[in-house]
Amino acid sequence: MRPIVLNAELGVQMTELEKIEFNRRIDIAYSVIEAAARCFGLMSDLDERIKSAAKAASSYWYWFFIIVGIVMHYSPSYAGSGLNTGIWVIFATLGVWCAKQFELRQLKTQRDGYEERLYELEMIWRSVVGTGAFFWDIDKFTNDGLDHEDDAFSAWWAEQRRWILERVCGYKNRSF
Repeated sequence: MRPIVLNAELGVQMTELEKIEFNRRIDIAYSVIEAAARCFGLMSDLDERIKSAAKAASSYWYWFFIIVGIVMHYSPSYAGSGLNTGIWVIFATLGVWCAKQFELRQLKTQRDGYEERLYELEMIWRSVVGTGAFFWDIDKFTNDGLDHEDDAFSAWWAEQRRWILERVCGYKNRSF
């Protein structure tokens, strides 16, 4: 639920039309904050999963099993024509490696989708607030979920309200 913004709190006289526009922009900005916080949280989780998958995909264990498969293929005890155990070890290793590469590519594609969504949200933010400079600060407040009672978030949100008010009322009310 968004915080209630009173005219007395901001110390600015507004016309009825400016009040409506101000509240509309506050609602949009607050919705953008909620959506961006979710995207930042999901991207953080994806980044951890990507690091883990990249570590597994670049492991030397694959080479170890490929070499074991080659040794098994050419050793006298496993020797024979056709597809012996060594070849199956190599195929299985390559299959697991390809699956890890596919998983890594899927995770990166998913992360890119969240980044695109964040850029779309930033454009909405710029149109509402008037500046995109503070949009990426939302990431600071998403470590353990968005805490609306946090002092740092409250101070940041007050600054955003001032930017919105300046955008709505123009430069006639410079007392804030």
